[in-house]
Amino acid sequence: MDNTYYILSKDNLTIERFHFCTWDISKKPYIEFGVELTDNCFQNKNELILYFTNTFFNKGIVVKCLMENLSDEANCRFIFNDVVKSMRPLDGDKRNGNIYEFESRNKLTIIPCEVECKEGYFIIKIKKPCEIDGNIYFRFLIQLDVKHISEVKKSITKKNHIYDVKVNENRNIPDTVFSLKKEEGLYLCKISRMFCLHTIPDVYEINFVASSVLKNIRKLETDSFKKYIPSVDSINNNNSNIIFLKSENKESYSFFTILTEESISSVQLAFAVATNILCSLLFAISSIRYVREANLSWWKQIPCECYIAGSLFLLLMIYLLTPLKKKLKL
Repeated sequence: MDNTYYILSKDNLTIERFHFCTWDISKKPYIEFGVELTDNCFQNKNELILYFTNTFFNKGIVVKCLMENLSDEANCRFIFNDVVKSMRPLDGDKRNGNIYEFESRNKLTIIPCEVECKEGYFIIKIKKPCEIDGNIYFRFLIQLDVKHISEVKKSITKKNHIYDVKVNENRNIPDTVFSLKKEEGLYLCKISRMFCLHTIPDVYEINFVASSVLKNIRKLETDSFKKYIPSVDSINNNNSNIIFLKSENKESYSFFTILTEESISSVQLAFAVATNILCSLLFAISSIRYVREANLSWWKQIPCECYIAGSLFLLLMIYLLTPLKKKLKL
């Protein structure tokens, strides 16, 4: 899957922190996007519009604003990795957003976002809240209609999952994004810091990741994340890891990671057993080729073990070839 993204706006915005989080642990994967803007981003406007582009974005993608999920102090504490000192709802109602005060980091005004899905891009609208205290933050989750977020390369005994995440690479901007940028009068948003997190099954082995961007690798906090995003249905008992990558002060961002999954299937095992039986039969037949009794038929002189091995070989070949026959019928 193409993991090249562009974030644009008519207002030439600067994104202080950009969170990109993949969930590649269920039948249909998810991606979280989190955006932190400066407290003066609205200036004299009552609404800001951002454009997120990618080739797999389409009208059928399921999108959920996560403002309500972040209205819970416990969720907010581990998402921002800081102790929450206080939370105050905007205009007395959590549905309007919340102002969070943390122990170590600066205050955040977390507000809802409206996401409109188009072919090849999203339009994200945020309205100016009645009060701003600290930077503006919004976050949303999308469910993808693909099998993997990563690009999968298969070999005989393993699969390589390649995550090649690129954001705002101007030199490789596709024609569709260039046209959208020109027609709508958009600018690429400057990103001060980007955080990239991949949630993966713990059976995956890390084959490659750049040490310059790798912050840490840890077990997924199962109970906390179940509460935070219950819509991700495959969060269960401590069988997932999180890879945390970070980079800052760049015009564009790139995070390249290769993970390896062992994948010896039942077909491969059956093929190996069938090959072993066939080789054993050939050795057995060669050993009895010249040992014959004139009074007995040739097939009676073959040991019963060879017939058993031959039967097993025949059954294995039927097992291996049945899927092929089904495909040919289709």
